[in-house]
Amino acid sequence: MVIPDKSRLYTVDEFEEFIARPENSDRLFELIEGEIVEKVPALEHGVVLGNIFGPVWNFTRERGIGRVAQDVRHRVPGDEHNARLPDIACYADKSKPLISRGATRGKVA
Repeated sequence: MVIPDKSRLYTVDEFEEFIARPENSDRLFELIEGEIVEKVPALEHGVVLGNIFGPVWNFTRERGIGRVAQDVRHRVPGDEHNARLPDIACYADKSKPLISRGATRGKVA
């Protein structure tokens, strides 16, 4: 699958349609300032991520202060040109229900 036309800006809704296509189901994409960008992490990236994720996850779990997740798509309400996929995200409010599809919304620490 070819990434759409890079000469124009895409909205979050257009991005959601793009990533919902069957041919994109096993790929990681972000919408960065209106541009669709594929995220292609390598082994080094995974090792570094694991070395950071583990201690952060342990810290939050031991203190009961939130949730830690990796590669969760995130949207800020009102921002129509960004849907980011941070390597690690910390969510302070663990009382919110876990979502099983789509982007999470709101603040990420």
